[in-house]
Amino acid sequence: QKKVTKETSAAKAPVATVDTTSSPLKNNQNTLKATQALLDHIKQQRSQASTQPGAKKNLLAGDDEQDVLGAEKEAIYVVFTTKKFLTDRKNLKPKRIAIPHPIYNAKDTSICLFSKDPQRAYKDALLTGQGENKDEPAHASLTRVIGVSKLKGKFKSFEARRALMGQHDIFIAEDNVVTTLPRLLGKTFYESGKIPLSVNLESRDAISAVKAKSEIIKILNSTLFTVAPGTYSAIKIGYTTDAFSAKDLVANLEAVAEYFSEKVVSNGWNGIRGVHIKTASSTSLPIWATESL
Repeated sequence: QKKVTKETSAAKAPVATVDTTSSPLKNNQNTLKATQALLDHIKQQRSQASTQPGAKKNLLAGDDEQDVLGAEKEAIYVVFTTKKFLTDRKNLKPKRIAIPHPIYNAKDTSICLFSKDPQRAYKDALLTGQGENKDEPAHASLTRVIGVSKLKGKFKSFEARRALMGQHDIFIAEDNVVTTLPRLLGKTFYESGKIPLSVNLESRDAISAVKAKSEIIKILNSTLFTVAPGTYSAIKIGYTTDAFSAKDLVANLEAVAEYFSEKVVSNGWNGIRGVHIKTASSTSLPIWATESL
């Protein structure tokens, strides 16, 4: 009990109990201090790991991250604990939160689209630069199109679906296809965190490369998360690389916190118990805790 009290007091900040939209993280020095402390901790871990004969595996690392301690890339999350359950069941439609410092590099990100049949129509319009945008594909990050029939056939086996899951960073699907995917892709695919994002790729009843490009740009400039049962939500805000300074991470964290308090929690900041920052392998560092339970 003493430990909990200590962490809470270290993260105290003024909390608005009337204006539920007023963010207590704005100009909160704890945010930058905790973020910098986390980066310093990771740097120290890497330094120590480099002197050890063997590297320790990080079993919580995702497919897009290095899987050993001391690696160059580890995801950083902002963690919200809420006073009440956000939902009774897991939502299979990921939410997008626009952030000022993208966590996806367009040049290195591979996106796969699950489309209606026939898939050839989508490949011609979006990959080979046909239709409205004949000179170039819809977006360089869109590297593959798989129709529903192909998904049912070629990717029917567990091994094929697992291999597909590891070949792409982001999966998207048309609005009228996304509801059929849980049955076709299976539980393992969805538990990996790579839940297909619902997108609308049509304009005036025709496949639109321009609209696809717009959707992809929005996705690449967002962080993604799904609302799950419980009072714990972890949302990625960056990586432990030189591409993200402490100030960059704070800017992303504040953007996520604004969205989370306004769009996810019904009672705004009055419904949030605490905010922490962490990596998959680190302890949570407190940023803010409510004074009213």
